[in-house]
Amino acid sequence: MKEGDFIVTIGDKDVKWSAHEDVVKLIKNAGDSLTLKLVTPMDRNYLKVSATFVTIQQRKTTFSGYCGV
Repeated sequence: MKEGDFIVTIGDKDVKWSAHEDVVKLIKNAGDSLTLKLVTPMDRNYLKVSATFVTIQQRKTTFSGYCGV
C-alpha cells in the first residue's frame, strides 16, 4: 500500500463511495485479519494535480465572491 492508492474493498464490502469515517471503522473492527483490495493510479501525480486544481478553484470562488462577480 502506497500513498495515493485507493481502497476499493475491505473484506467483501465495497467501500469505493463510503465516507472516510466508515472506512476507518471497518479497518479498526477487522480484528486480526484485514483484506483490502486497492487501486493504484497509473499516474502518481494525479492527486497532486487534483489538489492543486481544488485549491485554485477554492481561491477563485473566494476571490469571485469577494469581487461580487
